Amino acid sequence: MKRLLRYHCLCLLVLLITCTTAAAERPPNVVLIFVDDLGYGDLSCYGATKLSTPNIDQLAAEGRRFTDAHSASAVCTPSRYGLLTGQYPVRAMEGQGVWGPLPTTSGLIIDTNTQTIGKVFKDKGYATACLGKWHLGFKEEPNDWQVPLRPGPQDVGFDHYFGVPLVNSGSPYVYVNDDSIFGYDPNDPLVYGGKPVSPTPTFPAEASVKSPNRFSGALKAHEIYDDEKTGTLLTERAVNWITEKKDEPFFLYFATPNIHHPFTPAPRFKGTSQCGLYGDFVHELDWMVGEIVKSLEDNGLTENTLVLFTSDNGAMLNRAGRDAVKAGHQPNGELLGFKFGVWEGGHRVPLIAKWPGKIK
Repeated sequence: MKRLLRYHCLCLLVLLITCTTAAAERPPNVVLIFVDDLGYGDLSCYGATKLSTPNIDQLAAEGRRFTDAHSASAVCTPSRYGLLTGQYPVRAMEGQGVWGPLPTTSGLIIDTNTQTIGKVFKDKGYATACLGKWHLGFKEEPNDWQVPLRPGPQDVGFDHYFGVPLVNSGSPYVYVNDDSIFGYDPNDPLVYGGKPVSPTPTFPAEASVKSPNRFSGALKAHEIYDDEKTGTLLTERAVNWITEKKDEPFFLYFATPNIHHPFTPAPRFKGTSQCGLYGDFVHELDWMVGEIVKSLEDNGLTENTLVLFTSDNGAMLNRAGRDAVKAGHQPNGELLGFKFGVWEGGHRVPLIAKWPGKIK
C-alpha cells in the first residue's frame, strides 16, 4: 500500500516542479484532472467490477496509484478551496471558513492576494487554464451575476476559464467563458430571480432531483447549455487548449462535472455499464480522460507532462448511487461512509500520478 498523500502535497509538488527544473530545460506541463464525487471504488483499477475504466486504468498502470490519499474535505467547495490554495478550508474567508457548497449568490471566496497553484505556475511563465466546474464564487458578495464576473478564476491564477459556474445540479444553467456568460446578450442579461427559465430538457428526471432554475433572462445562454453535451464540450475545449499551448509550458486544471448528480452522460454512453446511469457517467469520464491523454500524445507532450487524477471527495449515496449499489457496485469500495461524512468513504479518494521517467 502506498503511503498517505494529502492534497497539500500537491502544492509542494508544484513548488518542486517549478523550482528544480534546469534553466536549459523546458519546464514540465501539468494536467490536474479533478473529478466530482468519484468514490474510492468507482474505478476498475480500484476494484470496480460493474463498470470499466480502461483509460484511467492505463494511466495508473503507467504511473503510480495511491491507496491512502485524502481530500481536504468531504464536500465539494471546501475541497476545491483546499486544493487550489494549499490551505485548510477552515482558513477561508478570513477565518470564517467554508463548510459546504456555496450558495448561488456567493462572491469569490479565494482572496485575490492568496497564493494559489495557478499563481505559482503563472509566475513561472506557464499558460494556465481552468476548465469545468468552478463553485468557488464570482464577484463580491452578493454576486448579482451581471458581467463582468470579476473577481473570478482569472484573478486567482488562471489565464482562461470555461465551464459550469456552480454545479451541474444547480442554476444558473449556463456556461461561463472567462468573465462573461457564454452566449451573453447585453439586451437580455442573466437575472437572479424573476420568472425562471425552465431547466434544460435533457435532464433525465428518473436519475436524481435537479434544483429549479432561479434565474430569468439570458435565453440564448440557457439554450446553449446542455447537460448531456457538457462532458464532450469541456473535453473538446481541453484538447484544443492543449494543442494551442503545445509550444509553451502549461498548467491545465480540468475539473469535471462528472460524476455529480444529475447523471447525464452523452447518449452514446447510456446503457454501457452494469450499474445504470451512475456507471454510464463514469464511462463518459473515462472517455474524457482518454481524450486528454491522447491529445498529449498527439502533440508529442507525453514525456514532459505530469498528469494527476483525483476526486474532490467520496461518492454520494443519491438515487442513482443507490441504484448502482443495488446492481452490485460499491462506489466507495469497502470504506465506511459517503460524501459529507467524517468516515473514510467521505474523504479517502483515488489518486493517480503519471510522469514518464520521473514517477515509477
